[in-house]
Amino acid sequence: MTETGSERAHVIRSYIAGYLAAVVLILAAFAVVRWPNFGSTVTLAIVLALALIQMARHFQLLFNVSLKKSSRDNFRLIAFSVAIGALMIAGTLIALMILRHWIM
Repeated sequence: MTETGSERAHVIRSYIAGYLAAVVLILAAFAVVRWPNFGSTVTLAIVLALALIQMARHFQLLFNVSLKKSSRDNFRLIAFSVAIGALMIAGTLIALMILRHWIM
C-alpha cells in the first residue's frame, strides 16, 4: 500500500497535532497541580478531565481511531485500552493501600 504525497502530509500533520495536543494537556495538568488555585477536589476533577480529553485526542489523532466508523477493530482497541488503564489504576490503588497499611 503506497501513500500519495497528500495522504502522507495529512498523516504527518495528524501526528504533529496529536503530539502538540499531548504536550499542551500535560503542561496544563502540571500547572493545575503546581500552582493550586482551587480546592483539592476541583483540582482532581480538572486533572481527570484533562486526562480524558488527552485520551480521546490520542485515539483520534495518534491512533487514527474514528468513532464515526462502526468497526470491530476500533471497538477492540478502545476496550483493550480501557481495560489496561483500569488494571493500572486498580493496581496502583491496591499497592498504595498495602503500602499505607504496612507503613502505619
